[in-house]
Amino acid sequence: QWLDRFTRYSFKDLSWNSGTHVAVGYEQVGTGWQLPSIQTSTDGLEWSVAELPPELVNSQQSLAAIARGEEYYVVVGNQHAVRSEDAIEWEAFPLVQEAFDIVWGGDRFVALTAEGSITSLDGAEWTGSHIVWTSVPSAPTGIYPRLATDGASYAAIGFGGKLYRSADAVTWSACAIDADSQVADVIWSHETGWLAVTLDAQILTSDDGTVWLIEDVPWDPSPPGTMWLDYYIPNRFRLAAGGGRTVALAEDMLLVQDCVPPRPRHLSGRVGQRP
Repeated sequence: QWLDRFTRYSFKDLSWNSGTHVAVGYEQVGTGWQLPSIQTSTDGLEWSVAELPPELVNSQQSLAAIARGEEYYVVVGNQHAVRSEDAIEWEAFPLVQEAFDIVWGGDRFVALTAEGSITSLDGAEWTGSHIVWTSVPSAPTGIYPRLATDGASYAAIGFGGKLYRSADAVTWSACAIDADSQVADVIWSHETGWLAVTLDAQILTSDDGTVWLIEDVPWDPSPPGTMWLDYYIPNRFRLAAGGGRTVALAEDMLLVQDCVPPRPRHLSGRVGQRP
């Protein structure tokens, strides 16, 4: 079963709520043919494939990200948003642009498209696009837009690996980052605050999402450019946090646990759905 799932399905994001895991991505059918896929599980072992609306299936594209709000799961990818109250029955809504990431900010869904941010109260009606980055690099860099929230403000990564902050997901400002390479991922952790990781595995932390510091980590960052081996694999370096522990991943390998040393932080605001 696991071999079959590995060879047929590719998952890009996962949500958990009230005992239900929901995974989103695509199913590989034949050579170069993809179908969007949403699957659910109560134990993380046995998974059920959800029946999706025909207009979503006909798009033959991957789904990128999922967020859970107060009433709905909302999934984005290609040029659709898909929502469900129970993760069983799904309905699709068109988006003007392809969306790459989504979070629930406590009172609205926020998603990132090729131009910037779009917002929705219910996952069906969307407003925007609010410009985040002013230009898109002409060549792929392997960095796709990423988004995080602490429930009161937002941090976003653009195509070029620059970091932006917003208090309302509408007006964005660039953050000054003194790092050796582009930012690849950003998250909010209740235990450690804002965290970001660069393409050469530097770890950045912030109390307010605006001022970022480079942390000492128990590994040597890669020389700039050495990890640009395959730009078709987006965001090779990723972060995850929860339960008082921070984990940094690179190229499917665990780099380190507890990679950010504990220190006093003054945090405020509601905790968002991510990570």
